[in-house]
Amino acid sequence: GAAKAVEELAAEKDVVAIIGPLTSGDAPDTAKKAQELAIPLVSVSQRDDITQAGDFIFRNSVSDSSEMSTLAEYITKKAKMKRFLAFYPKNKKGSEYFRLFNEEIKSRGGKIVFSREYTSDEVGVGSDLRNRGDGSEEEKSSLDITNEASSFDAVFIPDSLPVAAYIAQKHDLNTSEKLKLLGVSRWDDQRLIDKAQGYANGAIFVDSFYKSADSPDVSSFVTNFKSAYNVDPTLLEALGFDSMRLIISAVIDRGASHRDSVRDALAQVWDFPGVTGKITFNKNREAERELWVLMVQDGVIKPAE
Repeated sequence: GAAKAVEELAAEKDVVAIIGPLTSGDAPDTAKKAQELAIPLVSVSQRDDITQAGDFIFRNSVSDSSEMSTLAEYITKKAKMKRFLAFYPKNKKGSEYFRLFNEEIKSRGGKIVFSREYTSDEVGVGSDLRNRGDGSEEEKSSLDITNEASSFDAVFIPDSLPVAAYIAQKHDLNTSEKLKLLGVSRWDDQRLIDKAQGYANGAIFVDSFYKSADSPDVSSFVTNFKSAYNVDPTLLEALGFDSMRLIISAVIDRGASHRDSVRDALAQVWDFPGVTGKITFNKNREAERELWVLMVQDGVIKPAE
């Protein structure tokens, strides 16, 4: 369906570029079709291989690797953390986040001293993760971490914040003081902070869009979006907004009027002032930007110091 939509749009001669799709599952076929029809496409999917389809394909998103690199740099260098727990969901995304986090931590002298996969059923039915093993002495010992929690600096959980809070609660992890929760960009939602209650305090995560940033562009975007839709924008809406502005800039500021010239103009984007940060497309047509390191302080999301 998404590839068919690209065909229909490309048939319109005055369409010079396409933004989308939103889902990673649709992205490969869409990118392949856009490249075949030689029409610029700006994807906001998190899928890493999209731009390999060809020189008409761009991606304006935040890669998992850049997210984990920024997080690891802050917690090891600035926060001086070295020893970590890791719980991650037993799926492709969870495994990839764990792999990247482990690599980034090790390269900076840190170490994951305990890790554990869990299934959605284990969390969904409210079971105790520590007692889901096969009963072996080795597993019982490896999961009995309560008495050792003081020897860890933080626990990494690349899942929703309420799930992270549930795991912390079930393991009796004192996340309000020394032991910090480490997460991913999807934690940047005040509703999730409220739902996680006190377990969210001190949590650290990374995002490219901070709606309370001291920036006239960000303030204007957030105000106008909320006025139009009566909800705050999230990263996805911010990426869509910046993607449209990138194309408008290519057409108006750079005078690109055809698909080839729009592609060339996008390829030359450098430090574009987006609401998701200054955007530069690298040689692989992947957007690069400096990310925010955020922390929950007294129940409110703020930039980490």
